[in-house]
Amino acid sequence: MQYFDFKQFRIYHDRCAMKVGTDGVLLGAWAEIRPGQRVLDIGCGTGLISLMAAQRGAEHCTGIEIDAIAAEQAAENAQASRFSERIDIRHEDILAHQPTTLYDNIISNPPFYLETTHSPDDRRATARHASGLTYEALIVSAARLLLPGGLFQVIIPASAANGFHALCAMNALSLCHRTDVFTKASLAAKRVLLCFRKDPLIQGDVSLVSRESTPGHALDTNSSMPSPVACHADSHESREHLARWIHPVLRDTLILLDGNGQKTVAYTQLTSDFYIDKG
Repeated sequence: MQYFDFKQFRIYHDRCAMKVGTDGVLLGAWAEIRPGQRVLDIGCGTGLISLMAAQRGAEHCTGIEIDAIAAEQAAENAQASRFSERIDIRHEDILAHQPTTLYDNIISNPPFYLETTHSPDDRRATARHASGLTYEALIVSAARLLLPGGLFQVIIPASAANGFHALCAMNALSLCHRTDVFTKASLAAKRVLLCFRKDPLIQGDVSLVSRESTPGHALDTNSSMPSPVACHADSHESREHLARWIHPVLRDTLILLDGNGQKTVAYTQLTSDFYIDKG
């Protein structure tokens, strides 16, 4: 099918490597988006999340897409919608993105396969594999482009969550909400929705901290609560900074299908503003 209809817009995806899928809809519906915010959609693909954010009241949405063909179709989807004046789609590498004003909210449904075996379709491989846009590069871009106190929200495989959390902590992004997503209650979680807040004590550019570049701070992918790297200050300021990281994190779960394979009430309610009820 060349397009997918939502309640307030239509998404054509026949020229995009990655089609409309559950992950993007979940993230666009779950993410905290407040009216008046400036939103950045990294790796916007079809433009789906940008359109969902605009529908939810974002003042302006910028979608960045490295694939020229996908960016062209995303721009067409945005222009054909009622939200066209509040969406700007750009064919650009996020690493080169230099906005005049930082963003309140950054949302991304990033490449998620870490394996080295790629699809023979180069465009699809770029869209699906984190070797094209690594988690490290995505995180440092979010830290660089967010206003202090701004939100960074993603959906990633559950198996990658702890490592992703650790890298965010190392780059002044503090976890505030985690939702583990289960297809069915009897199955292990396959996806996780994560919301991070940029530490308001960190000003200016944030340099990427990785397992290779930081002796003594190895990335423990099995740790559920990674220790953040101290800020570049004296020991007293560092202790104050670390104290700010200790705060309650909202943790919950979302089950998509019940035992009969029907959408759960929670899933239906979450996406009710977008999915068309087909009875």
